[in-house]
Amino acid sequence: KVAIIGSGPAGLTAAYFLALNGYKVTVFEKLPVAGGMMAVGIPEYRLPRKTLASEINVVKKMGVKIKTGVTFGKDITLNSLKKEGYKAFFLATGLHKNRQLNIGNEKMKGVLNGVDFLRDASLKNPVSVGKKVVVVGGGNVAIDVALTSLRKGAKDVTVVCLEQRDEMPAWKHEIEEALEEGVKIVNGFGPNRFLKKGGKLSGLEFKRCTSVFDDQCVFNPKYDAKDLSSIEADTVIIAIGQAADLSFAGKQRIPVTSTGLVADPMTLETPMKGVFAGGDVFYGPKTVAEAVGSGKEAAVSIGRYLRGLDLRAGRDLRDTKLIVNTQPQKETYDPASRTQMPRLDAQTRVKSFREVHLGFTEDLAVREAKRCISCGACCVQACPYSVMQFNQEVTKAVKCDLCVEKRGRNEAPACSVACPAHCIFWGDPAKFPAGADQGIQKSVP
Repeated sequence: KVAIIGSGPAGLTAAYFLALNGYKVTVFEKLPVAGGMMAVGIPEYRLPRKTLASEINVVKKMGVKIKTGVTFGKDITLNSLKKEGYKAFFLATGLHKNRQLNIGNEKMKGVLNGVDFLRDASLKNPVSVGKKVVVVGGGNVAIDVALTSLRKGAKDVTVVCLEQRDEMPAWKHEIEEALEEGVKIVNGFGPNRFLKKGGKLSGLEFKRCTSVFDDQCVFNPKYDAKDLSSIEADTVIIAIGQAADLSFAGKQRIPVTSTGLVADPMTLETPMKGVFAGGDVFYGPKTVAEAVGSGKEAAVSIGRYLRGLDLRAGRDLRDTKLIVNTQPQKETYDPASRTQMPRLDAQTRVKSFREVHLGFTEDLAVREAKRCISCGACCVQACPYSVMQFNQEVTKAVKCDLCVEKRGRNEAPACSVACPAHCIFWGDPAKFPAGADQGIQKSVP
């Protein structure tokens, strides 16, 4: 029996693969619904709840039990679960706490937290915003908060962040969609103090941010405290990041750092034997796809642990061999730009939580599948000299010269071995003299 704490993408994926291999799995979820941040963090206009429910139902039909409304550390503990016969545990509790600004009056009425706001909106809890909303933050959560505010009745929404437009951590297409829906974005300013009038929130004062990162590229914002400006608002929503709720860890002596759980980066096993950790609570905020990958790796480790096998054997990426491509396909190269996904127009989508992206037609899907996807990163990462770069404007690998010498010595260049599209062809490596592949990097990150 395996217990999984958290029903987000990492937890559900681990449950899926463990069930596939015959293990009895129970997933325990603190929230009233399964899905983690997919259910309460990603708005429905991006991830329809019917789609999510259908995926979760697949896992349930495989025999996985999902128990909601169960708090780890309170309703259940590692010890209580061990007494029930559970032999392995996967902690995938995600990041459900809000990071705070820590400036005066942050607790006043009208100041909301982004993660809580999105959760309440997703759970259909009462959510009220004013007509003028200011969102603090420059990531995808901040953009989701802004667009959800519009759908909840706000008329004027402004996102303010430290970063300049090209530095914003939010995805470019998310920013573009926000602008299309009328969201204003102010770059290069950080909160200084909340403003109030007649005892009520009236706005937020900002100071200019002169730099976001230091010389070592570490987040360390600097400000010009004399360059101040303010924006009127009757609601301010803080969306500057997420943190892990590790309140369950102390009494159970589960090792933690200042940011999350402690685990081996390859096996995901914590210092506690049989206890594994993964997803955002382990490595910080990343994508759903990366959480899925983490859950799959956790399932591999848990399966090996329960069978008494080596958790690390064969899992070192440096042992991975590259696939040799022997047939050139340069004639199939198509420099067409990426096919744009059809979507609802901005005026329509702000009126509801209908899914924005409508999906490809068959013709568009075929067009997208045929084009060259400019996979230059593969050859760049394979380069043993770390000199190759990829020019996105001309869709070509550039700054490559050392391999000319290798070719002259009948040595197979690493890029030709790594290219998944068979575009780089230097001859069949099988016909090179013995040892000709020396220097080839044996793994692709």
